Amino acid sequence: MYSKGFDIVFCWLPSHVGIIGNEQADSAAKSATTHLPLAVPLSDMKRVIMHHIFKIWQESWSQQLDNKLHSVKPVIGAWPVMPMRRIPSAYFTFAEEV
Repeated sequence: MYSKGFDIVFCWLPSHVGIIGNEQADSAAKSATTHLPLAVPLSDMKRVIMHHIFKIWQESWSQQLDNKLHSVKPVIGAWPVMPMRRIPSAYFTFAEEV
């Protein structure tokens, strides 16, 4: 705009000064920026958030009609842990001798 002949002047006007409602709003906003101690432990907050995420995920999973895995695993979450049977060490010894 300056190249087209316009003069631009920036001025700061303190519009909140002297207005009681605005001063109170500014004070409240400033006090909200201070760190307050959490009344809820982070572990509890994490549990609630994770529950909410899984609920949304399950709803999405249940609504997918073309999902081939839905019949295998209709409920989301970790797959069940299958215990590994220990292979006897004699098996390996015998295999090496053959």
